Amino acid sequence: MDLDSHAVVEELQHLLPNAVVAGGCFASLLPHPSSVARDERVTVFEQAKSAATSQCLRDLLDKAGLAAVEPRRGEAGDRLWPKGFVGSVSHKSTTVLAALARTVDMEALGIDLERDDGAAISPMIVGEARPPTSTVRLGVLLTFSAKEAVFKAQFPLTHRRLAFEDVVLRWSRDSDDSYQATARCGGLVLFTVRVRVVAGWVVSAAFL
Repeated sequence: MDLDSHAVVEELQHLLPNAVVAGGCFASLLPHPSSVARDERVTVFEQAKSAATSQCLRDLLDKAGLAAVEPRRGEAGDRLWPKGFVGSVSHKSTTVLAALARTVDMEALGIDLERDDGAAISPMIVGEARPPTSTVRLGVLLTFSAKEAVFKAQFPLTHRRLAFEDVVLRWSRDSDDSYQATARCGGLVLFTVRVRVVAGWVVSAAFL
């Protein structure tokens, strides 16, 4: 099974030049909605997403020279990556992304993918520290995505389920579609966060 190519995979590689990345779109694996009973559509979608995630991880590990390895799950449901590596997975709609890096390059890694579909997230959820974007709505979405990436990056280190207010961001802007921030969790851990906007998507990576 092959995933269809997607622009966010290349964007994630730009954010993480020292990591291996994989992913793509699994929309072509889904049957037409008219061929699936309404009460079965969620199940069919989740099965396709699970299969696509498994394929994405196989591609990722193969690229890293770890084709014989399959990540296990921890008690909290987190993925236990091969010794000497850190990784992260993200899904949105029919797209899946994954990244893997050696611990000599990164102590922690988290990624997030969001769709810029015009839906609004309440600014009260993410707080006031937002990047200098053209609209408040986009700034809130970028902040939401950045914090989601930080949540994933910090969990293997702290095993804490953080709230949005637990992550404090300090933003800068690299270009019209690229942003960077430092993130503190509990005032102790300092992460670098990179965010890119591409073709209606937001891709974020947090690392230590």
